[in-house]
Amino acid sequence: MERPEADIPAEMIAAYRLESELGRDAVSRRFRSRDAQGQALVLRIIDGMPDLGERDLRALQADLDLARALDEPRLADIVDQGRAGGLVYLVEREPPGPTLEDELRAIEAADAPATEARLALLRTLTAAARLVDRAHEAGLVHGRITPASIATGSTGTAISGLGLRSLEGGRRSCFALHDLAYRAPEQLGESAVRTERRADVWALGAILHRIVTGEPPIPAPTEAALRREAARFVPRGMRSADRGLPAGLDAIAAAALAPERKGRYDRAKTFADDIDRVLDDGVPLARRAGLGDRFLRWMRREPGIATGGFVLFAFLGTAGVVTGWFVGVGDRDAAVQPLEARISREAA
Repeated sequence: MERPEADIPAEMIAAYRLESELGRDAVSRRFRSRDAQGQALVLRIIDGMPDLGERDLRALQADLDLARALDEPRLADIVDQGRAGGLVYLVEREPPGPTLEDELRAIEAADAPATEARLALLRTLTAAARLVDRAHEAGLVHGRITPASIATGSTGTAISGLGLRSLEGGRRSCFALHDLAYRAPEQLGESAVRTERRADVWALGAILHRIVTGEPPIPAPTEAALRREAARFVPRGMRSADRGLPAGLDAIAAAALAPERKGRYDRAKTFADDIDRVLDDGVPLARRAGLGDRFLRWMRREPGIATGGFVLFAFLGTAGVVTGWFVGVGDRDAAVQPLEARISREAA
């Protein structure tokens, strides 16, 4: 078995003892490690972006400084950072306990009803959303929230990865395909815009969808398919997976997962408050999509059928007008002929 430190710069190994690799994405690798005092840490090495320039590094430093200034260990507990062997690295305290991804996989693997477990995860999601909102109020956007970035240990909910948004830099390659399911539509494609707070709201809505249904909102096999479906996605029938969950969750998911940013919750806290309101048998502030909204989204989802329907409607309308004209002419002729005959007899 390959040793975890086989291709790690010697400067890092001198400061930290690597124990095992925790995982990787398209940007970085994460290792469980310990410092000289034996404290459990996570060493994150940014090795998937060879074109990382000084401008990117300055933006990264600015975001990390903001994250540290929060003084909130549940959001960002970065204890060291630097460069070694041409690579950027970050060191964080190891998050407590399992992640939301671990909890979801356990539920999805069990062949039994899990209403209570899902309700507990919804409370975890609201706690995570309030932490995200606190970061937003400090000027930080996460930009990469997934169930794996939310820790659910006995010491409370925590979020990892805050302060790494600048690594996005408009590069699609920084997202692994399985993570793209939690990216807002505006984060996908060549024309991706700089991430702002409502992209985080979309990610939280995608996690809500996964908790309720067992699937991300758009389980598409490719990024192109994700980009196409995200622009016209409408959550529907979520509770059919678990009828024990409150009905208002559908409206909340629809508001968080709106394709257009202006249609989403403007704050993660408002999203969390609405879930709490529904869990406490209240009515969410998010309105259900009206008939007009549903019709417009259906048109986006089924453009071919919608276009064909309009063509057929126009054809039938035109045919009706023409038919009506011929019928009218026929009726007029039928009414005029007796009168013309009478006039002819009297003239004779």
